[in-house]
Amino acid sequence: MTVLKPEVWVSIVAALIITGIMIWLLDKYSPYSAQNNASLYPPNCRKFTLKESFWFALTSFTPQGGGEAPKALSGRTLVAAYWLFVVLMLATFTANLAAFLTVERMQSPVQSLEALARQAKINFTTTNNTAIYEYFDNMATAEEELFRVWKELTLNSTGDQSKYRVWDYPIKEQYTHILKVIDETGPVARAEDGFQKVLANEKGQFAFIHDASEIRYEVYHSCDLTEVGEPFAEQPYAIAVQQGSHLQDEI
Repeated sequence: MTVLKPEVWVSIVAALIITGIMIWLLDKYSPYSAQNNASLYPPNCRKFTLKESFWFALTSFTPQGGGEAPKALSGRTLVAAYWLFVVLMLATFTANLAAFLTVERMQSPVQSLEALARQAKINFTTTNNTAIYEYFDNMATAEEELFRVWKELTLNSTGDQSKYRVWDYPIKEQYTHILKVIDETGPVARAEDGFQKVLANEKGQFAFIHDASEIRYEVYHSCDLTEVGEPFAEQPYAIAVQQGSHLQDEI
């Protein structure tokens, strides 16, 4: 589980084991325990053997509690400190679990190119020297040109310049950001390399932007891949055949 770190889980188990052993030792050697001074206590008083001590330490984490506590003052002092530890651990676990579930619920999966550009958790790339990379390069260039024109309007306008303030720039530079991430991640030379990068990422935090038809083909042949979002920048393709060819009817 990711609610608590592994070191915390190990510490809890170690505290449980050590407390169980300490309760057993104190009940066994204390002159005021039920085992060593039975005349001071009722006849059916709980005796803390090693097994019973471990069971007491374990059930202290439940809402019912561990049950009857040791009779000796030394054992009661140890149990009081252990119960304080249990309360703190349960409170920490509850708080972390609530935060964990809240964050998981608020995190929506990436379902569009815009959502991919807004987040910083998932890296992505595309194939180098292809129409896809050229598309992002052209769109980033267009965004830069639009911003240049807007800046010139801001600086050179003789009218109401408040309409052209730089901080009111209305266009989101998402393609510039996408191209920057692709260049930092490194475009792949072949589509096979891109799909392999997706499969090699153990946390599933890598995306490959590629031709929709080829992605669907790979998804069809690999259960470890999935396609998200709607296609974008669709290009018209056609199939040329001879006039009057029988392929017209078959296609």
